[in-house]
Amino acid sequence: MFRLFLAVILLIVAVVLYLIKQIQDGNDTYNVRKWATIPFALALLFGVWSSVRVVDAGEVGVPVLFGSVQEQVGAGVKLVNPLSSMNTFSVRSEEWTFGEGDKAQDGPVSVKGSDGASGVVSGTALIRLDGSKASDVFQELGTNYEDKVIRPTVRTCTRDSFAANTMVDNATSERGSVDTAIAECIENGISRYGLILEDFQLRDIEVSQKVQESIDRKVEAQQNSEARLFDLEAARTAADIKREEAKATADAEQIIVCGAKTTVDDDGNILVVPKEGAECENNLTPEYLELQRIQALERFAENGNSIITDSGVSPIVQTPVRTPQG
Repeated sequence: MFRLFLAVILLIVAVVLYLIKQIQDGNDTYNVRKWATIPFALALLFGVWSSVRVVDAGEVGVPVLFGSVQEQVGAGVKLVNPLSSMNTFSVRSEEWTFGEGDKAQDGPVSVKGSDGASGVVSGTALIRLDGSKASDVFQELGTNYEDKVIRPTVRTCTRDSFAANTMVDNATSERGSVDTAIAECIENGISRYGLILEDFQLRDIEVSQKVQESIDRKVEAQQNSEARLFDLEAARTAADIKREEAKATADAEQIIVCGAKTTVDDDGNILVVPKEGAECENNLTPEYLELQRIQALERFAENGNSIITDSGVSPIVQTPVRTPQG
């Protein structure tokens, strides 16, 4: 506004000099009209300069002319009515923290669970302004929309979400759902004002010593339950392995006795399976008899007997000689 005022003063000076034309000083006459171009040029320069507004990166500007809010403008150099003022808004993502610490914009929120237990929580919301709605935000809320919208919405949503469950559940099994409920509530509350919630996280939940003991007991019970489930799953897995090993052994013996056939499963894999029922006609195949012979010889050898055999020759079994006592 100062630049516009200076431009007006210079323009008046230029007009006066142009109208005076000459100044008489004794016997000397001075032509001042030619000097009128200087203040006129300066007035033009300051007039154009007063219409220039610079909106920084990451911001939008909202011009206001005689109380009338104009359409928002983006970042960069803008030419506007020199009589208008420019209000800027950040469209960057901003952290809004409630809790303890120097960076917190507000104090912690006192909450109560459905069981009547109380606690104090802190958290952080990541919020940004929708640049396309900056004019509407300025029209309805002005520039201080944090205290008018963000603060009451965040605190109310936090209290309402914690009231849906017991405090012990809020701090343990339901903490994730409480976090989600608060985020959804905040998003619904601020979106109609042109604000966008990008993320929300609970940072800390402080409760009384009695409630903390209940929380510790529940956490311990959950850990024990998870350990038992793990042991049960491990036992089931071991049983499945044993079952598959027994089935594989049975199939191997059945294949030795009856032979096998190939089949294709649903995934296109070729499987070798033993024949069953009528397909198993000859149980005493040469292969099966040879297997029984080898197993019998192995049992003899395990008992300390000496076995001498050669290819195609029947084995000679030599048993230990017992010396009579006495």
